[in-house]
Amino acid sequence: MKKAFTLLLLAALCINAFAQWKPTNGLFAGAIHSIIKSNNEIIVGTNQIYKSANNGKTWSVSNNGITGSVTAIRGLAKSGTYLVAATDVGAYYSTDNGNNWTPSPGTSALNIWCLTVKGTDTLFMSTDANGIYKSVDHGISWTAKNTGINMSPALDIRGLAVKGHDIYAGSDGYGIYKSTNQGTSWSLVNIGLPGSYYGVNSMAVSGTTIYAGTYGAGMYKSIDNGGTWATVNNGLPGNYYAVSSLAVVGTNILFGTYGAGIYRSVNDGGLWTAVNNGVSSSEDILAMGVNGTTIYASTLSGSLLQTTNYTNWSGVSIPTYTSTRFESFFSSGGVFYVGAWGYGAPEKSYGLYRTADNGATWQQIGITDYPVSVLEVSGGNILAGTNDITGNSGRVSFFKTTEVDTTWTYNLGGLATDNVTALKGNGSGIMYLFNDESTGSILYRSINNGLNWTSTGYNAQVYDIVSIAFAGTNIYLGDNSPYYSSSHVFKFR
Repeated sequence: MKKAFTLLLLAALCINAFAQWKPTNGLFAGAIHSIIKSNNEIIVGTNQIYKSANNGKTWSVSNNGITGSVTAIRGLAKSGTYLVAATDVGAYYSTDNGNNWTPSPGTSALNIWCLTVKGTDTLFMSTDANGIYKSVDHGISWTAKNTGINMSPALDIRGLAVKGHDIYAGSDGYGIYKSTNQGTSWSLVNIGLPGSYYGVNSMAVSGTTIYAGTYGAGMYKSIDNGGTWATVNNGLPGNYYAVSSLAVVGTNILFGTYGAGIYRSVNDGGLWTAVNNGVSSSEDILAMGVNGTTIYASTLSGSLLQTTNYTNWSGVSIPTYTSTRFESFFSSGGVFYVGAWGYGAPEKSYGLYRTADNGATWQQIGITDYPVSVLEVSGGNILAGTNDITGNSGRVSFFKTTEVDTTWTYNLGGLATDNVTALKGNGSGIMYLFNDESTGSILYRSINNGLNWTSTGYNAQVYDIVSIAFAGTNIYLGDNSPYYSSSHVFKFR
C-alpha cells in the first residue's frame, strides 16, 4: 500500500511539473505579410497561417489545407463568416475562422498580391418578440428592420445571419479577380485594364468606388463593382511609377509609389497631387494602413510614418527593434497592428507589433516561424539559435534573454549569423557557436557568456557541425555532413 501511494505521489508530481511549462515572450522572427482579427483571434500570414487567441502571448500554426508550395500569404480578408487568404499560388478560403483552409478552384496559377472587400458585412439578428434587427458596423449598433412583418401577435424569431460582400484580388500579371461568394470561386474582371495586365499591387474601396494600383500603369478605378475599369492618372508623373499601396480616409485617397513618394486625391481620383512633406519625393513606399483617421506609411528603407492631415508626415519610433520594413497593417477595436517584413540586411526586426494609443507606445507580440535549433544557458544568459529554413541572408538567427527579461534581444556582440546549428558553454563563461552559412561555416568563440563573439578562424566549407562538447582543454565537434566520410568527430585543444 505504501509503495502504491508513493507511485501515485510521483505521478502527481510529474503531472504537476509538466503543467508548469509555458511559452516565453519571443523569439520574434518571421516576415509578417498580412494581418486580420476575427472572432477575437489575431491571425497573421507569413509563409504559413498563425493564430493567437490571447493577444499574442502564444501562437499556433493553423495551416491545415494550405499546400507546402505557398511561400507568402500576402492578404487576409473576411466576408461574412468566411476568411480568405491570398497567396503566391492562389486563393484559399476558410469557413471555421482559419482552422482549416480550402483552395479556391482555378486560382492555383495566380500570384495574388492584395485583397479588398467592398462594403461592410451586414449582420441580421432575429429576436424573441421584437422582430429583426440589422447592423452594418460589426454589431456596435442595431436598427429595427420590421417593415412588412406582422408584429401582432409577436413573433418568436431567433437566430443570427451574416451577409458577406464582394472580394477583389489583384494578381501579378493576370489582372483583377472578383468573388461574390466569399472566396469559394472567382471570375476575371479586367475590362478597361491595360492588355498586358500589369501587376496589381494594391486595392482599396472609397464609397462605391474601387481603386486599383498597378505596377507601371498608374491608377485605375471602377464605379460598377469591377465591371469596367478606367485610368485616373491626372497629375501623376509621365511614367506613372508603380503604385505600391493605397489608403482611404473619408474623401482622402492616398497612394504610395516605388520611387515617387506619396500622392493624394480629394476628388475621387480626378486629380492627384504629391504630399511628400516629411517624405522624400523619390522614396519607395512599401505599404500603407489606416487607424481611425490616421494614415500610416512604411518605406523600403525602414521608416514608419504617420499623418493626420494627409499632407505632412512625421516619423513613428517603435522601441527595442527600430530598423525594419513594415509590410502589413490592421486596425481593430482601437488597437492597431503592424507586421514587420524583416527581409535581408539591414533589417533586424521581425514579428508583430501592437499599439492601443495610436503609436505613442508599442508592444511586440510575436511571432516565431523558424525552428529553434539550439538552446544554452551561460552566466544567467539564455541563448537561442534558429534554423533559417528560408536560406535568405540577413535573417536574425541568434537571440538572448534572461530570467528577468521580458523580450529576446539579438545582434549579440555584433554577431550576424544565418543558421546556428551548434551552441555550447563550459560553465565558466566560455562558449562556442557554429554558424552554418552557404559561403562558409564558421566556428565562433565567446569568453563572456555569449555577449561578444569572435571567429576562431575555423571555416568548415562542407561540414555540418551539430554538436559541441568540452572535456578538460579539449573541444569536440560532431558533424553530420554527407560530404565527409572518414570522420564525423573533430577534436581541438
